[in-house]
Amino acid sequence: MLVTGAAPTTPKRVLSRSARTELADILAEGAVEAGFQPVVELSTARVVGWEALARGPRGSELELPDRLFAAARAAGRLEELDWLCQRNALRAALDAGVRAPSILFLNIEPDTSGFLPLELRDLYARASQQMTVCVEVTERALTQRPGALLAHVADMRAMGVAVALDDVGT
Repeated sequence: MLVTGAAPTTPKRVLSRSARTELADILAEGAVEAGFQPVVELSTARVVGWEALARGPRGSELELPDRLFAAARAAGRLEELDWLCQRNALRAALDAGVRAPSILFLNIEPDTSGFLPLELRDLYARASQQMTVCVEVTERALTQRPGALLAHVADMRAMGVAVALDDVGT
């Protein structure tokens, strides 16, 4: 998730009961909104792609992506959230008819297992047939599980998905 627009890593915190319940509801209902921010070529002002953004339910404690992802990490449910954000973004881009040469940029969390459910693999395959899909590995926890991350990157590349590093300097 997915998924972009998150602020720098939020320090680990204890998850309140209300946030834990809200997160469980969000995951059960698939209630993450996929939005898209244009990626523009500066010299021509031409839109060359779209960066997927994830938001929790409007007005909720977990609306902002940094809070949403911090809550999922604290609850041990980061992988579920990451899959949900990727699924929703890929579906929305397909439904919107994004076509090559446009690029769809999706952030993925590097400290997840790298396993992709079959449904998500199918969505990547479908999306890659009509647009360039580029996953951005976020700076969060980049060095926590390098072996798993490298395997995940190799898998994505084998599926025809481009890979980029996002905000590594931060």
